[in-house]
Amino acid sequence: MSAEPSATTQPVDLLPIDITTYTGNTAIQYVMTFDSEKPGPHLLVNALTQGNEVCGAHALDYLFRNEVTPVRGKLSLCFASIDAYETFDVANPAASRCLDEDYNRLWAAEVLEAPTRSREHERAKLLRPLFDEIDHMLDLHSMQTPSPALALAGTTEKCLETSMAIRVPAHIVVDAGLKVIAQAGTKIARDGTRPVVTAYDDCVLIMPTRRIKRGQTAVRFGRYRP
Repeated sequence: MSAEPSATTQPVDLLPIDITTYTGNTAIQYVMTFDSEKPGPHLLVNALTQGNEVCGAHALDYLFRNEVTPVRGKLSLCFASIDAYETFDVANPAASRCLDEDYNRLWAAEVLEAPTRSREHERAKLLRPLFDEIDHMLDLHSMQTPSPALALAGTTEKCLETSMAIRVPAHIVVDAGLKVIAQAGTKIARDGTRPVVTAYDDCVLIMPTRRIKRGQTAVRFGRYRP
């Protein structure tokens, strides 16, 4: 059953669930680690990077209830933005995306090592030792608008290879972030049958709007100022 949306949001198909039974078996609250005691990689499945993206909480709940554990290596399951999640309001789900700042924009060393400035910053610092230890991470998100399921693979070969090896979902997006394209006229995408090319040398691809709609700007071109 879908909850009634507000006038400014998409329908809410999933509601928050009680995750208080998963407070953790490690020194970090809401992190559970299962060790097979056999050699192998350490995989992290991370949910609630944004407090309103509740699909990840449902996914981890499924893994817990079905007692999924690794046959080799380690498996860690993490609920990230707990405080924001606890404020979820179906009438305004976007309000619980974060409390003070976007948790997903804190993952640069110089930011993590700076004095604590927000609740999200404090949580990121607590989770950093785990994130530094793992070999692979699956970070579960919801889309802001209707979309097929997709994997956002970043820009590294490791992430792209991992996304392709998992084999689902069918759509894999290579996220350019703030990548600099050296040569003007470089093809970066297609708009239907029309190629989209960089407008000038040293063109910076800036993250697209998260509320993308047909006919609106999807990605912005920029330049670094000297």
